[in-house]
Amino acid sequence: MKRVITHEDAKELFTYLSGKTISLVGNAQSLLEKEQGELIDSSDVVMRINRGYPADFKRHGTKTNVVWMNNRFVGDKVIGDYLRTSKFFYYVLQGGSNKSEIESCLIKGDTYNWNDVWNVHKPEMKKMPSQGFVIIYMIYKEIDCKLNLFGFDFMKTKIQMPRPELHIDRSNSPHDFETEKRLVEQMFSKRKDWRIY
Repeated sequence: MKRVITHEDAKELFTYLSGKTISLVGNAQSLLEKEQGELIDSSDVVMRINRGYPADFKRHGTKTNVVWMNNRFVGDKVIGDYLRTSKFFYYVLQGGSNKSEIESCLIKGDTYNWNDVWNVHKPEMKKMPSQGFVIIYMIYKEIDCKLNLFGFDFMKTKIQMPRPELHIDRSNSPHDFETEKRLVEQMFSKRKDWRIY
């Protein structure tokens, strides 16, 4: 497992992803409504965000190559077991209440971070962007690939969380999911071989 921390690590990750078919798996509960595990696993690379990890193989798939994890969830036993036992290639730890808790240059501010991405999309985006939006935008800007999106419904359904107190209601979310949905759909409309499932 390679932890993506430095700029050189980020370049290596971008090179690894370039030219590949990628499944980016989010953690919306709607992911459980369809049996898309085989389709997810058919991509060259499977990237998972937080609770997008494979809990139901028929729906989530089994393959994981890259993990993006918010450090709020690392202490959760289920996620801890997953991180400890899975054999993925790259791991990006992000999140935290201050910069010192954010490990990767991709999110720390040198390369990509919420504030910079938000500034690009103001005034249309009224609230800070979500982790998923930042990752999608980074892929859109940096990586020549075919992207398939699973488990992203912009909080139409609840987000899978390890503990009930972490649940966010769409009405009081710190993110502007309506705008994020519109902007993501615009990005995908400009890439003929990108698809939202």
